[in-house]
Amino acid sequence: MAILMQRAWNVQVQSKEAAREQRFVISGASLNNGPHPGTVGSPAVFVSGNSWSIVIQSKSPDGWVNSTEKIQFPSSAFSGFNIASDDRGGGLVSDLDFNDLVLHCTPVSNSGVTDYFMFGNVSCYEGYCWWNPCFRNYIVIDSAIKLQEALKYPIVRDYIEKVYPDRIFEQPIKRPIPIPDPAPFKPLMLPLQETALMPNKEVGIFRKNEPAVTGNSKALSAESRQLATDSFSFLGSRSLNSNVAVSKTIDIDRVKLAGIIDKFYYCNVNTMPSAVLQFLEYDRTNSELAGGAYTGTGAREILGYAITDSFGNYVFRFQRTLSQSLEEISVDTASGESFFTTVQPDVIVQLLDAANPSVVLYESGLYSNVPSFKNINICFPCASTVKACNGQGIIQYIGDLLVIKGTTGTRGGDGNLLGSDGKISNSFLKCAAWSGQLKLIACLKETSIKYYTVCYKLPSQLLWNYVEEPCTLPKFNGVDSLPVATSIRSNTLSLHIDGGPIQNNIHGYINVANASDADAWITTTNLKALLTTGYYIANAGTVEFRVEGYDAAGNKIASVDETIDLYLDNKWVEADLDPNISLGGSTLGNCALFTLPNTGGVVTDEKAPITVRFRAKQDNGFMGLYAVTIAKGAVGNQNLTRTSAAALIPLTTALPTGAGQQAVGREYTDLVQLNSCFFSGTPQEPTSVGDYLELTIRPENNWLEPDQTFCAFRVLVNGNIRHTTGEYHNPYYQTGEVLIGIQRP
Repeated sequence: MAILMQRAWNVQVQSKEAAREQRFVISGASLNNGPHPGTVGSPAVFVSGNSWSIVIQSKSPDGWVNSTEKIQFPSSAFSGFNIASDDRGGGLVSDLDFNDLVLHCTPVSNSGVTDYFMFGNVSCYEGYCWWNPCFRNYIVIDSAIKLQEALKYPIVRDYIEKVYPDRIFEQPIKRPIPIPDPAPFKPLMLPLQETALMPNKEVGIFRKNEPAVTGNSKALSAESRQLATDSFSFLGSRSLNSNVAVSKTIDIDRVKLAGIIDKFYYCNVNTMPSAVLQFLEYDRTNSELAGGAYTGTGAREILGYAITDSFGNYVFRFQRTLSQSLEEISVDTASGESFFTTVQPDVIVQLLDAANPSVVLYESGLYSNVPSFKNINICFPCASTVKACNGQGIIQYIGDLLVIKGTTGTRGGDGNLLGSDGKISNSFLKCAAWSGQLKLIACLKETSIKYYTVCYKLPSQLLWNYVEEPCTLPKFNGVDSLPVATSIRSNTLSLHIDGGPIQNNIHGYINVANASDADAWITTTNLKALLTTGYYIANAGTVEFRVEGYDAAGNKIASVDETIDLYLDNKWVEADLDPNISLGGSTLGNCALFTLPNTGGVVTDEKAPITVRFRAKQDNGFMGLYAVTIAKGAVGNQNLTRTSAAALIPLTTALPTGAGQQAVGREYTDLVQLNSCFFSGTPQEPTSVGDYLELTIRPENNWLEPDQTFCAFRVLVNGNIRHTTGEYHNPYYQTGEVLIGIQRP
């Protein structure tokens, strides 16, 4: 994969511990593009450009192949950093020592600019944490889903209402529209230790050094020596108080708040290889400069891009000229020395979609007052990432779910179990079907594999059909700073199908990991095909998919042939709620006004039951959950209970299962049945009539507070179905809302 670089550097071979011939390839630079020998002692290669890439390769019997690269972090701003490599691939067993070829990259300073270096590890988080674990001094909430989870805790909700009163009503995008949220979501930042909502702006103090040439001057080019005219040393930071108001403070019990955070010890964090990052310089709004909370609505400037290595490591360099800095002050404190200060930048980092880098998936909170050399580890909510090869199987993942074939022939791994008819279960999925667009991830790392085909057939079919859906992967085109989506599909392949005579115009794909321009593809691309389930079966059923590999001459490689069964379901939920709700013997429609039962104006039942009639069914048996919820005013969902016990239905659990719960309905809960796991929803309820179920429920507490004479309530039915794309699981559905009012007599 490619390591993305910015500005001017000297690249030199530091060491080589490999039997095979090594080289590195520069692309997208202003000069010195192309291959360079991996020979110890060779002159440093001067490379410059706004954004360019570097790839280390080794020579196999089938040609040059990309090595696995590992960024080794710099120790200082001017020391540079190493790119170490392991020449895995080509049938060789990887030793993962990352010493096959090691490059040292030394920055070259431009005259009149200040360099900034950010480096660290990028990871994604999931689990029970509703805040970003990479921010230690702030509670950072970076998605609408997480915001809704945070609002469940009274002290957190109180804090959010004080700092972000206009955002507590933001709702997550309802699935099946996929998360992450569009726009993207602008994070909330709540100080956890400090009383100030945002730190004051700071300035960095620099000293201009004498003109110097970085590196070995004898080994450098004329361009490099000309560019390396001067540099600046960072001496420290100081708060910028001039014309800046003191930050506003918020009265909150931070000890109690920290106790809430400490209870959530489970937060699964995974590195993000080949993550595409966009760095933005952020200008604070007037309200933020006046001490208000971070809003994310200030002006932004794109600083550049970086791509993490196979271990989630990144190095990003950007430069600010003195004119770009917000303040330039000459502070001559000693004779013969030139000191100046520049306002330190505030930086936002965005995670881009690796398959389509024009799409922003998530963005970080604000990194305030970034100094010239800073280690920053970055966390994003988990999104689908590049998958490394896992073991020796060919078909390895569907989306993010490992489905590698085991020694007994069963498929799964990492807690996943794929049934014999293609239904999948894990801790999040209970006997689920595949639906939507599926990413087929396969490992075709042998250098002889130049092409491959993906075919499919139903159990009733004898002949295979070629998958013809388009598929793109990110590739550097030598023009754009970022890789662009580029097709890997071809309908003109000439292949010896099943060992027979060569056939022309076969639908298949180019194995870009072993292509002649493999250095331009950033991910080593184990994504092999996109499969839209509705294309292969109209309703539901098991479909068999097959991957076959071919060499450069179009000959089939016998060892590269594997199939997988997937149960596809394209049926959505049929759900609706009858607006005629009953309370206290009265049945009224939407916007009904009910009066609590009373005698002579005295309420006789503060918890008067209501009866709702609704339907929620999934004909193919993949209903996951249906539930009635009732929200009161702006307070949120009420705790509810049934007036009579629910019937027993195999493989399911009736809700609520105890006190203090807000949903009345039923959930599929069985993890064992991978074939006969049918649950269609309300049609299976013994008391349903024409697929519709009537439920009589009451609140655990009174409808109205003692001092309330009226309140509005929102009734709806919602839930999820047992579907997955391999990335997005158990898609959400809901009916329209029925609004009612309840009043005292």
